[in-house]
Amino acid sequence: MTVGATGGQTVVRALRRLGADIIFSVSGNQILPIYDAATDAGLRIIHMRHESAAAYAAAAYAERTGRPG
Repeated sequence: MTVGATGGQTVVRALRRLGADIIFSVSGNQILPIYDAATDAGLRIIHMRHESAAAYAAAAYAERTGRPG
């Protein structure tokens, strides 16, 4: 972890190291710091209305592209 980095920035750096360029997510106050860091880092955020839908979309994206969703 980089000194002075927020928790959201640390999560986004980890996602980037894994090759992620898109996030399928259900929003809420607890995830807003990650959204802020993701937007700053150029990650695309796809908002889903249900946790299961986000999981299925991420799995389908990974299957089709070979990249993490």
